[in-house]
Amino acid sequence: MSRDLSLLHPKLQAIIPRLIADCAALGLPVLVTDGMRTKAEQDALYAKGRTAPGSVVTNVRYPNSMHNWGVAFDFCRNVKGREYDDADDFFFRVASVAKSYGLDWGGDWKSFSDRPHLQLAEYSLDGTTAYLRQTYGTPEQFIKTWQPVKTVCGFPDVAADVWYAEPLEWAVGAGLIAGFEDGTFRPDEPVTRAQLVSILYRYHAWTSGKS
Repeated sequence: MSRDLSLLHPKLQAIIPRLIADCAALGLPVLVTDGMRTKAEQDALYAKGRTAPGSVVTNVRYPNSMHNWGVAFDFCRNVKGREYDDADDFFFRVASVAKSYGLDWGGDWKSFSDRPHLQLAEYSLDGTTAYLRQTYGTPEQFIKTWQPVKTVCGFPDVAADVWYAEPLEWAVGAGLIAGFEDGTFRPDEPVTRAQLVSILYRYHAWTSGKS
């Protein structure tokens, strides 16, 4: 299983950094544990608890998992030793945020509850891969249709059509503001007084250089 987000659908690549940032602000540290799965990886997982040692972790073979199509990912608590501690309803609380981004949660499934699982709702009209298989045939054909999600200044969490796109491009270009170390902008992150002073100082330096 791959944690490489660049292998996932472009919409998920844009959503995941925003979801992680939103959850962090709520005291919910999220770590992506699984994304795209190859045929060999999916079949190996299916064998667990059946023809291979371990417990059953999936009920579907390739290509019947949303992971095989790059539109799903699994997550856990980003705290060593407490990755799957759900005493505080961690997975439910993360899922509540994820649903605002158009994601379905495996914890809502009746037959096989999968609390660490999220997937793009628009490609799973009935919770299965039926729509994808009927529409595209194979994961390879589906991947060929992917189009990059347009963003502002390369920030994966800022879509190109946001109302502040032009001001953000100007501010970044002028060196007045930058993103976080993980490459995100986190547009809804509160601004501290120290950050505000820093921005005002940079603006003063910028305008002084212009005069």
